[in-house]
Amino acid sequence: FYTYTRQLLKQTIDIVYKYGNYNETLFIINHVLRCPPGIHQWATNFVRFLLPTSFDILCSPMYIRYVAHFLATLLFPIKNRDIFLQNWLGENGETIPQISTINTVKNQQQWMLIDADGQERAALLRWDTLNEDDLIAILNQFNLNYLMNVLFSLNEQINQKQQNVSYENTLRILAILDLFVEILCRGFDTYADSQYKNFHKHIGKMIR
Repeated sequence: FYTYTRQLLKQTIDIVYKYGNYNETLFIINHVLRCPPGIHQWATNFVRFLLPTSFDILCSPMYIRYVAHFLATLLFPIKNRDIFLQNWLGENGETIPQISTINTVKNQQQWMLIDADGQERAALLRWDTLNEDDLIAILNQFNLNYLMNVLFSLNEQINQKQQNVSYENTLRILAILDLFVEILCRGFDTYADSQYKNFHKHIGKMIR
């Protein structure tokens, strides 16, 4: 049953991304972010960033709003996540710990594990937030390199004439880049815990 429903969910989401609008795809992303930790193992493909096909589309107000909402959804605090998780039931009947238990875990001193790359990782499972692997996997869906290529007319896959670097286009590019950086920096505040060191590095690389 669990496998069948997940396949059905995947088919439904594929249809939404193929025929739906920006708001409908963001609706899916909002629900993925309210799942228990470990979504990088099964739900990363449910978070898809819709790519523009031209410079004009990228700079359009509708698409800029979509990009801003996409990044903000990933990097701003997830509202009412604990309420959504109260109704979660795992494949083997698991449920999330009660709020009091979560608060106890948060107040405990966390042991740190060292992975194969020499990076520290928290040993305790945090139910109240997504883990670092989840956040990195989801943020990787945001194809910043593609957007930069479109902004500076470097994408060979797009069949269009080279954009003239006019004063107006320069201002539009600077405004878009400033918006991207501002929202990306919010990720440092939202996930300020030491267990997100690699995620911080990932955001820093995107900003550079």
